[in-house]
Amino acid sequence: LIARFGDSTMPALQERVAGAMLYKGITLGQQNKPDEAITIYNELIASFGNSEMPALQEPVAKAMVYKGVALGQQNKPDEEIAIYDELIARFGDSTMPALQEDLANALFIIACSRASSGDVAAAIAGLRAWRDKLGRFDCDMVANDDDFDPIRPAPEFQAFLVEMGCVGGSVST
Repeated sequence: LIARFGDSTMPALQERVAGAMLYKGITLGQQNKPDEAITIYNELIASFGNSEMPALQEPVAKAMVYKGVALGQQNKPDEEIAIYDELIARFGDSTMPALQEDLANALFIIACSRASSGDVAAAIAGLRAWRDKLGRFDCDMVANDDDFDPIRPAPEFQAFLVEMGCVGGSVST
């Protein structure tokens, strides 16, 4: 499908090609082939990243999220955060619900990365941005993510959790 219709200018075919590329990348990631997955995500982003068509913007945004995940699995946190920053810069003003979900996921992952590196202030800033994009704060999600373990004892993190309405980090608000 990608080889046959990848150069098409027909919107319906472009949408199918973008979807096929996205699912190919996901499958490669599931097969523990992160380099190959990243290559296909890069091809998808390069091919359709400048499109204004919502049907193409969604797979591009998802490819950016999955590329970030693959980079994180390869222990490349700076590259991982760079792709999420690019996602936020590119789609941050979008009102499309699917893109808002991808943006919220990226913001949460950035906060996780900052927390796992012990940067309390950056993790809190990331969680605030995530809360603002999500429209609520999910205490359970933070409580159940091991990435926050390095900063859980920090007084400023504890104070932040109280501010967000989390009691022991386990209550959703």
